[in-house]
Amino acid sequence: MSYRFSTIVVTLALFVSSAGCSAGGQSPTTPPSSTSSSAPSEGSSSPTAEVALAPTVSAVVQFGTEGFTVTADPEVSLGGSARPELGVTLTAPAGHDLEVEFVGSGRLSKQIDGTAGFVDGEVLLVGFAEPRDGSDSALEFLSQDESGDGSAAASAQSSTTVLVRAAESTDSPIEDADDSAAITSPTTPAPATLTIGRDAASSAAWGEREGGKSLVVTPSVWGRTGGMTVLEFGWPSVLRLAPDADSAATVGDGAEKGDGTEPNSAGQSASGESMMEKQFKCHVLGAPTKDTWNLEPWRDDVPLAAVLAAKCNP
Repeated sequence: MSYRFSTIVVTLALFVSSAGCSAGGQSPTTPPSSTSSSAPSEGSSSPTAEVALAPTVSAVVQFGTEGFTVTADPEVSLGGSARPELGVTLTAPAGHDLEVEFVGSGRLSKQIDGTAGFVDGEVLLVGFAEPRDGSDSALEFLSQDESGDGSAAASAQSSTTVLVRAAESTDSPIEDADDSAAITSPTTPAPATLTIGRDAASSAAWGEREGGKSLVVTPSVWGRTGGMTVLEFGWPSVLRLAPDADSAATVGDGAEKGDGTEPNSAGQSASGESMMEKQFKCHVLGAPTKDTWNLEPWRDDVPLAAVLAAKCNP
């Protein structure tokens, strides 16, 4: 009888050991999942690590000579002008990547400041830029299939996909009491945004300022954001609102030319740019956030570098 009892005890001990229960009766520990960052067990063929992937939301911009339309994922918010050509900002939720496909016929023109646009000859069909807010968002061109190469397929649609990586924002450093060190808050997810547009100006009207005649230009959302793309392709949108802006740049009002370069009959100097266009470019580069841009045809017709040096008022 004693022998049989011992056998039962030994058998029960082996059962408890194989079930993995502790002396206190706790449940066994769940083995790490495939996304766990725990070290692999001995004999594992490859290490496992947790990888955080930002979910991607998307939008499609369909463009052509008549304008463009935007179709977005429900999670993408559309902010900006009621007239999309003046500027629309696509915003993904914080921590999400934003993938935008541009579809239409045109040639992609990329600028050194990261802005870009689709153009038909010298006409901007749609431009796009990341916001100038100091965030870590960046544009990446995922794919490009352009047809505007003079071939038989030149009239076919082309497509380029642009990815805006989820941005991160960091609070400003906080100096401690003895100014010996700075404590910076951890980075937090920020929205991924992309501004698109076509026309650099929302209005342009002639008036009088100190010194004489002045064209008061109100820049659009796109005009303030598009950087080098606006610099290259933005002036025609001003001329659509004020067709006489170039021809008004003639000698008069007692202004003397600083470099001896007289405008031609179209109000343009030998460089092909009128004094008005140079002032416009100066504001695009140096005063994008100013409420209005005042362009005066009586200003000295000097090179663009000199206009910039004179803070747009040579």
